[in-house]
Amino acid sequence: MLMVFLQAPEAPVGPTTKEWLEQKVKEAAARSLPQTKDEQETRKPDGRRELLRGLGLDPMPERTPLNARVTGVLDRDGYRIEKVAFESRPGFWVTAHVYVPDGKGPFPVIMNPHGHWQHKKTEPVVQSRLIFQALHGYLAMIVDSPGTSFEGDTPVERKQQGQHNDWRLTLSAGCASGFYVWDLMRAMDYLETRPEADMSRAGITGASGGGTATTYAFAADARYRCAVPVVYATSMEVNPHNGCLCNHVPGTLRIGDRSDVLALRAPAPVFLIGAEHDPEFPPEGLVRTGEKLQAIHALYGAADHVRWKVFPGNHDYGKSMREEAMGFFDLHLRGAGDGSPVPEPELKPEPALAEELIVLPQWPDGARTMLDIARERLRAANGTWQDVVALNGVGGGTREPSILTIESSRTRQVLRFRTGGNPDLPAVLHLPEAPRGGVLVLVSENGKDAAAAEFDVPGLTAAGYVCLCLDVVGTGELAGLDQRLTTYYGVAPAYLMAWCVRHALELWLGPNDAPVCVIGRGPVGAQVALFSALLRPQLRFVIGLDGLRSYEQLFTEEVNPLAVQPRAVNGATLEALRGAVTVPALWGFRGEPQPEWRKALDERFPR
Repeated sequence: MLMVFLQAPEAPVGPTTKEWLEQKVKEAAARSLPQTKDEQETRKPDGRRELLRGLGLDPMPERTPLNARVTGVLDRDGYRIEKVAFESRPGFWVTAHVYVPDGKGPFPVIMNPHGHWQHKKTEPVVQSRLIFQALHGYLAMIVDSPGTSFEGDTPVERKQQGQHNDWRLTLSAGCASGFYVWDLMRAMDYLETRPEADMSRAGITGASGGGTATTYAFAADARYRCAVPVVYATSMEVNPHNGCLCNHVPGTLRIGDRSDVLALRAPAPVFLIGAEHDPEFPPEGLVRTGEKLQAIHALYGAADHVRWKVFPGNHDYGKSMREEAMGFFDLHLRGAGDGSPVPEPELKPEPALAEELIVLPQWPDGARTMLDIARERLRAANGTWQDVVALNGVGGGTREPSILTIESSRTRQVLRFRTGGNPDLPAVLHLPEAPRGGVLVLVSENGKDAAAAEFDVPGLTAAGYVCLCLDVVGTGELAGLDQRLTTYYGVAPAYLMAWCVRHALELWLGPNDAPVCVIGRGPVGAQVALFSALLRPQLRFVIGLDGLRSYEQLFTEEVNPLAVQPRAVNGATLEALRGAVTVPALWGFRGEPQPEWRKALDERFPR
């Protein structure tokens, strides 16, 4: 049962965790293109479902009363700025500016999410875009993003709603972009009440984080006839790394690349704008997105509905970009021109910190935060283990029985479990002098070396237990798990770690009903034990120590973010998963007295 498959020490080492994840992302982003219009149409329902789940909009929030109000009006030459506040959800306030042209409407509409500008909607380059749109005859609206990102001490609105880089939002609310997309959908609901707005002719555009919001709002809301995402929509085949968590909508790779997200609206027109000097969203990635998206639109006879252009300069939404975007909007919202650039007049934006631009000088009492809503939504989780498997969907690699022995002695072996294209799993096997028949797989959040001390391996081997201390992805030699990349998949790190445990056991022991117990400690380690029991029901025993009773604890304590399950609201609760375990189990919870696990272990595996 404990036979090891020996290989030459010079056998090639598998990819690092970083290399493996990057390659997995690029492979998923390189999804094959549909070959017919019908094939693309069949992809759309599943893609939309994944889209809404990733944005935290499945189930869709109720369209509650907006309670919208105009808190002030600024008259300017050729247009006016209306300061608007509304509740996209009860107690969740949104601040916005509506730029209304002079003259008689109704006017075509352009929605303008912004990126991580220091002053949000009042950044001069952002104001310039809306002034230009209004002077050119569009009703233009800009909505502040929820929460705070890189504004520092700058007094921006909606800062009170929380930090945009918060992993806990992915449990049930997608990420900050999920909130932003819903805010934009409700902003469109608000514009539908405005007689000046011609909602049959609506487009959307934004740069950087606003390009993220543009892409996903356009994909989620069919009221937009066309979209211009700027310095964002680069293919993940080219660069899978984008810093802000708001870029990482959970489960994106289930849809495919960014071109596949935009193609959920095919053949609606899209103009992709990029910059030559933009390392995070490189121009070659933008071109790749454009080529793939155009190939999909061509299936509808609408290849000319997709354009892309790379501009000189850096990550921005400058004048030449705005002029090209205006020509695109004129063509597709007004049927005017041929898409050529429209010259932008000299513009006079307001000072970024002008007090008269503030919509809500006093933030409403009792207003809710993003975490408040994420926690509330998480309570709706009522799925099954099968739902969790579908959400995570990891796998891959070969099943060749391959274990490399690095060092070997009578009581200790240093091993590497080969997983065929996936990272090797380093392990140390501790062998007792007098085995009692129990095999323990020990998983520490700090890796295999820490496991030896945390679980008292000398005491366990003295008691006759064979102990396998295993580095799973994200621990020990495999530390450095990029949670942003796993979030693109929607996979829980703990589930991924448990998949590593199962794979190692299959290589080592095969399908045999061996007397194996998996023991994990901590909010992540206890989940690894839980998922291992569900992935390999042949286990004889499973122990989770110092674990979470529920995902709700993540909202009240400082917990390792690797304990987060993206889109947990669409799966089963931890309580339900423990109830689904058919293996005898022992659980200890964070902040509570731990069970006498050594005693329970000895009773389960008597000599």
